[in-house]
Amino acid sequence: MIALVGFNVVLLLLIAAIAVQKVPERYYASAVKGLHYTIGITTPTDRQVRRTFIAWLIALLVIGNGMALMLSLMTRSMR
Repeated sequence: MIALVGFNVVLLLLIAAIAVQKVPERYYASAVKGLHYTIGITTPTDRQVRRTFIAWLIALLVIGNGMALMLSLMTRSMR
């Protein structure tokens, strides 16, 4: 439980820091473009990289929390 809360706090702080441009774009631009190349979808323009990375991080939060919730519900129903 503590790890999940810590994960959420760290990701929310990272999202906030990127949103207010405290993290230089060079740290995450290549990761975003590489991920898009790997998946085979259109890469974002230089102006869209920050918003795209924030969208990926929010999706990671939603998916991670959803999986944790489903696991919690499954383990409760097995008791």
